[in-house]
Amino acid sequence: MAYTRTDFKSKKAAKEAIAASPRHVCSGLNALFSVEIQALKIAECPWDHKYPNTGIPVYQPGPFGPDVKDGSAAFEGPHYPKPHRWYGSGEVKDGMLLTLK
Repeated sequence: MAYTRTDFKSKKAAKEAIAASPRHVCSGLNALFSVEIQALKIAECPWDHKYPNTGIPVYQPGPFGPDVKDGSAAFEGPHYPKPHRWYGSGEVKDGMLLTLK
């Protein structure tokens, strides 16, 4: 099980933080700066635009952490030693939680 870096008291608060996270930089810039992008010879943005926000940082305590591998992962909160009150699964990319169910 992994944790979000911020100790959210509820899954709803974690989902709101993901939704409020900054939007990915190039989501609207490709059209505005297409000439500059072509000049830099960048074919396309390497970011997966399926998830428009940058997400919130996560970690995994114990011997399997601290990094959380890309892909699907299970989450819980609040942080230990407080009793866990919420559980969820989500998509992780580059150490950032992009979705939470």
